[in-house]
Amino acid sequence: MASGDATLVDVSALAPVGSARILTFSNDAEVEFVRSHRFCRLMNCAGLTAVDCTGLVQLAMAENDWLSGSTSLTALDCTGLTRLATVGDGWLSGCTCLTALDCAGLSQLATVGDSWLRGCASLTVLDCAGLTRLASVGDNWLADCTALTLLDCTGLSQLDTVGYGWLSYCTSLTVLHCTALTQLFGVGHSWLFGCASLTALDCVGLTQLATVGDSWLGGCTCLTALDCRELAQLSTVRYGWLNGAASLTALDCTGLTQLVTVGYGWLSDCTTLTSLDCTGLTQLVMVGDSWLSGCCSLTALNFTGLAQLVSVGGCWLSGCCSLTVMDCTALTQLATVGMCWLSGCTSLTALNCTGLSQLVAVGDCWLAGCTSFTALDCTGLTQLDSVGACWLSGCTKFAETTLPALFLPPPPY
Repeated sequence: MASGDATLVDVSALAPVGSARILTFSNDAEVEFVRSHRFCRLMNCAGLTAVDCTGLVQLAMAENDWLSGSTSLTALDCTGLTRLATVGDGWLSGCTCLTALDCAGLSQLATVGDSWLRGCASLTVLDCAGLTRLASVGDNWLADCTALTLLDCTGLSQLDTVGYGWLSYCTSLTVLHCTALTQLFGVGHSWLFGCASLTALDCVGLTQLATVGDSWLGGCTCLTALDCRELAQLSTVRYGWLNGAASLTALDCTGLTQLVTVGYGWLSDCTTLTSLDCTGLTQLVMVGDSWLSGCCSLTALNFTGLAQLVSVGGCWLSGCCSLTVMDCTALTQLATVGMCWLSGCTSLTALNCTGLSQLVAVGDCWLAGCTSFTALDCTGLTQLDSVGACWLSGCTKFAETTLPALFLPPPPY
């Protein structure tokens, strides 16, 4: 097919079989070709190597699966797409030979559906500078782009929502520049999940981010530190945040002054984390199961700031075998804790419960298997009325305690 014959080509001719082809649109009249032949459904065109959109200056909308599955596509010239405002699902998904996309020309693009550029395993560069009006992107944007090493979000100053799976399993990604994302309000689950090469995330610019879904930064095994000082509006994070970030040594929570709830698995199995400063978590009310469980290098905790914390789920700090002391003085509103709180903390020697005046219930196996534990000061546990089974079981060095009336033997008849 000659490059000038685009208006004569039946889209069905661009089947998965056949020799390599270049498709060029060179004048405004070809918009009618786009409409009548549903150009946006140029999908599974395995022989298509390049598309030049220079002439599509009137195109305002493309429907689902535009160029999806075009496994030989190496280039897309977006220069002429100056009126394109909306694109449906599947745009350029599965284009496994596409190495770069320059978004210059997409100055009116406002919304893109699900799976934009998903599974583009050869993509190394995405220039977002031209996307100055992009406001929302659906699920799985850039998911499984295993060759992508850097994403510079310059230009995305109007982006306010992104669906789930953004940049998930981008296993070569090392840097994400968020400086321009000043309007980003919400991101769905699995943002940056499984990005095993990511070493740092600069949150500067994320001043409006309020909600993040499940598994944010989960499985980012090379991430060494996260500075949250810019996340002043973040109020909700769901489960799996930083779960399994095995190289993480520090988390600065200073800026998380609006964070209210965190789901289960927060910081679980972060095996090199040595300390956590909770000073900024002044609005945190609830944390789900397995907060800090399996953090075997954790030696110090500063709970100052957690004056609003009411509920923590099961396995809080379980298996933290390097933790030697825990001071609960600041936890004045804590009412319930699930099972296995501090279980298996084999280096823990003492627990100061002063301050736990609102604690009502603790689940099974509280402090079980703390083989170095020698003392428990229960002063302050004036509201505690329920403790589950196996409390202090396996504490072979346990020598003394000050027990509230709840735990004293019943009087003789």
